[in-house]
Amino acid sequence: MEASIGNLSNLKSRLLSARELDGIPAAPWDLLSANALMENPFYARAYVRSGLSTLDAGNRISAFAVWFNERKLVGLFPFRTFFGTACGAHNIYQFSGAPLVHREHAEDVVRAWLLEIGAGRLPGCWQLPDLQLDGRLHDLICRVARQLGLSLAVFNTYSRPQLTRLQGGFEAHLTEVLGKSRRKELERCIRRLREKGELRLERATKPDAVRSALEAFLALENAGWKGKAGTAFLAHRDDAGFARAAFTSDGNGCGTIIDTLLLGDHPIAISVNITSGSTLFTPKCTYSEPLRSFAPGLVLEYLVIQRFYSEGDFARMDAATTADGHVIQGLWNESVPMGTLYVGSATETAIAVGFARAKAALKPRAKWLRDYFRARLARRAGKPLLNG
Repeated sequence: MEASIGNLSNLKSRLLSARELDGIPAAPWDLLSANALMENPFYARAYVRSGLSTLDAGNRISAFAVWFNERKLVGLFPFRTFFGTACGAHNIYQFSGAPLVHREHAEDVVRAWLLEIGAGRLPGCWQLPDLQLDGRLHDLICRVARQLGLSLAVFNTYSRPQLTRLQGGFEAHLTEVLGKSRRKELERCIRRLREKGELRLERATKPDAVRSALEAFLALENAGWKGKAGTAFLAHRDDAGFARAAFTSDGNGCGTIIDTLLLGDHPIAISVNITSGSTLFTPKCTYSEPLRSFAPGLVLEYLVIQRFYSEGDFARMDAATTADGHVIQGLWNESVPMGTLYVGSATETAIAVGFARAKAALKPRAKWLRDYFRARLARRAGKPLLNG
């Protein structure tokens, strides 16, 4: 599909296959990422391409792309179709389903996309997971959808922690956010760790340093419970390949920063972060489990907050979580409402939301059955065989 859209004569759209998505030239994609109305490093070039060559290979990823004057990419909506619904195309390591919409062309791009949905040239319902529900992109989509007579629904809401600067600086943050007891607890952990050796925070930003720090992260994560459970990056070849490609690529409009807490020469907590504009996203972290009683992960966060106030490199930090209850909520000062936004025809949106509700209702039962049968198998494995 390639066509002008309604009376938006300067815009042309294309429905792209996975191969065509992968083939979008670097410059227009990077320019769109850098100028997106809603920052989303998980739809940046390196991150998407890393998925296409590893985890998402064969998953029938598509994208709706919008161009201005046939040269400037101004809209990119990656998706895959699931039972007739276009689902934001993110794998388990992507933490925002916000499409890339150029801020200077935002209303025209959103209108073009929604007109194609209404005309039946795109799937009749779109699901945008992990979208900020009080952001400009959400508000724009809702306003234009209502103008065009499309239906809207929100499901799976939660709060995502964010860190911004309080006027009184780091000391004000410690007092107003952490509180006296939490602060004393963390400072006690820092003292106890320093009794064991030199404690320092290192930030890797240059490509060689990032690659080295990422390998340390992968090894530390794999040594803990995620490695035992088979959910660490190194537990599966495609997952490890995705991490190495997504977090070490250069020049894609976003960048990787890795913070490491070192005790002597040994990493005891590591955070993998992605930059996008003025925001630092923190999607992955791990820590040394033998040192759990010293809370190395929380000590790392404490020192990162201190650096956030002193350096001024970023306006905010985003925890990139996809559920309530993350431990960082007790350390950061703000949160934003998140959820899955559905938009489309009335019938297809109602069907998609109904399916999501049914799936959510079955999830606790499925978990109970999984744990029940695991326990039975474990008990059976522990019993001696009757025939010796």
